[in-house]
Amino acid sequence: MSVGVLSPDAKVYVRGRWVSASEAIKLAAPHRLRGRRESAREVLAKRVIAEILRSPGNYVKRGRLKKLGKEVAEEMGLKRLGYRFLITRGILARPPLLKRYYLTEKAKQLYPDLFEKK
Repeated sequence: MSVGVLSPDAKVYVRGRWVSASEAIKLAAPHRLRGRRESAREVLAKRVIAEILRSPGNYVKRGRLKKLGKEVAEEMGLKRLGYRFLITRGILARPPLLKRYYLTEKAKQLYPDLFEKK
């Protein structure tokens, strides 16, 4: 075992009480990662919108979405960052039988500054 790395059953003092190291991870990790994950999602949404607006057909395919998610995750210090939240939040949509994702009106409402002509 490495120096400074605890076994899961080791006891640590957290928030005024002794708990196992595995419980301490559960207490600390979600709160710490939530801010980074949300800010990474914001960056990914803006990057995807900019990418779609630059593309000649104004669409993006799944492979490109995955690649952009991976790039943003690496920049933000996360293991991975999915693109599905863009669909569930209504920013992207895919017509039936097509493999292309297009921007929706909601994307324009959420990020009007990206749609302004320069």
